[in-house]
Amino acid sequence: ENRSTQLFTTRCYRKDGSVIWVVISSRAVTDGDGKILYYEGFLQDISEVKTAEESLRQSEERYRAAIEHSNDGVAIIQRNSHVYVNRKFLEIFGYEHGQEIIGEPVTRTIHTDDMPMVVEYAKMRLKGKDGPSRYEFRGVKKDGTVISIEVSIAAITYGSGRAILCYLHDVTEQKRLQEELLTKKKLESIGILAGGIAHDFNNMLTSIMGNISLAKIY
Repeated sequence: ENRSTQLFTTRCYRKDGSVIWVVISSRAVTDGDGKILYYEGFLQDISEVKTAEESLRQSEERYRAAIEHSNDGVAIIQRNSHVYVNRKFLEIFGYEHGQEIIGEPVTRTIHTDDMPMVVEYAKMRLKGKDGPSRYEFRGVKKDGTVISIEVSIAAITYGSGRAILCYLHDVTEQKRLQEELLTKKKLESIGILAGGIAHDFNNMLTSIMGNISLAKIY
């Protein structure tokens, strides 16, 4: 009589001392009274599979650590909702915990006027069509503050469906400095123009005053 088969995985030592992973399938063979006569089964070396699994696990951990500590905000959007955000994303938009934004619609972080554009670009990517992979939009922080965001997007497979992977960078300060520089250049141009007009007017006035002086002499 054979009892139920037991299946388990363990590590074993080879003759040379090296360690291998094996899966063992065994069962006890008994007599009519239920007394165990012997065990039978087989071993299969699965070291390569375990090594590949471990390499994949380490790779995923390194990738996760790199994403979590990235200088860019990272988000995965699926069915118009946030399904993943990293720490920098939370910092950019003023949230403290991922639970505050995971599962929430993207309308929480995108300005109403820019929503049609963002949604359209995402749809194009998901359908494999050519579309902007990098652009700017106005974001909305938790406290309602409007900020400028530069985003790079790509379509990916996430879980059981398609999703959008986003890398976001807050360019609010950069755009403010650019606007200040542009304003400064405009003022400088106006100053140069005004200076040129004043110079020409001064030359004309000098000529007129000179002619008046000559007219008085004669």
